[in-house]
Amino acid sequence: MGLRRDVHARTYLGFNAPKGIDHDFRDIDAQKRLLADRVAGAGWVIPQIVEHMLRATDFHFYSLSQVRMSSWSRGRIVLVGDAGYAVSLGTGQATSVAMVGAYVLASELAMHEDDLVGGIAAYEDALRAYVIRNQDIALDQNAKPDEPTDEGQTAPVGSIPDFGALTLPFDFKSYDGGAGDALPKRR
Repeated sequence: MGLRRDVHARTYLGFNAPKGIDHDFRDIDAQKRLLADRVAGAGWVIPQIVEHMLRATDFHFYSLSQVRMSSWSRGRIVLVGDAGYAVSLGTGQATSVAMVGAYVLASELAMHEDDLVGGIAAYEDALRAYVIRNQDIALDQNAKPDEPTDEGQTAPVGSIPDFGALTLPFDFKSYDGGAGDALPKRR
């Protein structure tokens, strides 16, 4: 992927590690070797990417993790999207889930204009099962083993998720009562 209007390219390489990995966060060379070992034999242009990575001075290695919280709020602070319920890059649903969450939060707060605590509780009640289903899909995707391909081949069927197929519908309740008069009017 290209960044800005310069001539430098950036590359993202990843691998699944459902049980996590033990590595020294300060040892960049060991991190590079770990990544190179995990993608060895993947074919296509991966060997060239690994060569560049081994010489790179701006290498960054991190874990994509999922946190499940029992509550997305404390007092008047409410979390939305990745701050409260990051799904994962494994599904491509982070923006969709965040937008649904923002809409539901705004609507519930409007419906509970004089009851902040009730609005926040309604937001969590309306969204919790949807978020958990999306998070479960991410865990399922991340539990699949890596499947390297032979040189010149494309990825095997099933190794790259079909993000469109992973999109879960959300049944919005009517926030306007159908007549447009249930939401409070702004004074």
